Amino acid sequence: MGYGNLSRTASHRKALMRTMTTQLIMHEKIETTYTKARFLQQFIEPYITMAKVDCLRRRRNARRFIREDEAVYKLFLDLGPRFKERNGGYTRVIPIGNRHSDSTRIAYIEFVEKSKSKIESDPINLDGIDYDTIDINSFDSNNDDSNDNLNLNSKSKSKSKSKTSSATASQPMQIDVEFEIKK
Repeated sequence: MGYGNLSRTASHRKALMRTMTTQLIMHEKIETTYTKARFLQQFIEPYITMAKVDCLRRRRNARRFIREDEAVYKLFLDLGPRFKERNGGYTRVIPIGNRHSDSTRIAYIEFVEKSKSKIESDPINLDGIDYDTIDINSFDSNNDDSNDNLNLNSKSKSKSKSKTSSATASQPMQIDVEFEIKK
């Protein structure tokens, strides 16, 4: 049974599948119409098969379609190794009933195997900075050195000094900055 063109143009179908693929990778379960869910299975499964082997060429091919760095990161570091031993059938479509307004069949699409670790909570290190080694206590605002204060408006130093609060392990550092726009 084919699912045709979903009554959309080719560019709209491609954009819809990109968005739904990204959302399924990030959330691992989404609710949509039954027809879109079955159509999405055809798009997502080749990318999971591609993610089983992590190499630059495959990451670039996936990035051409997915276009979200976090989704590609999760695809290759979480989903690919999770389905390493599985030969297809990575997603399931679960019908949940009909929508009240137009009686369209609604379904969940989700991955067959559940995540063992929460990769969404891990910070993504795209800049090469190791955020775990930064000493938060070194950013103490009680220090009176003039170099420690951040000031973006050099003309009015007395009016717009930045305000920082001391950061602790339980409270993140907060920086308030005022900008002046000239026309």
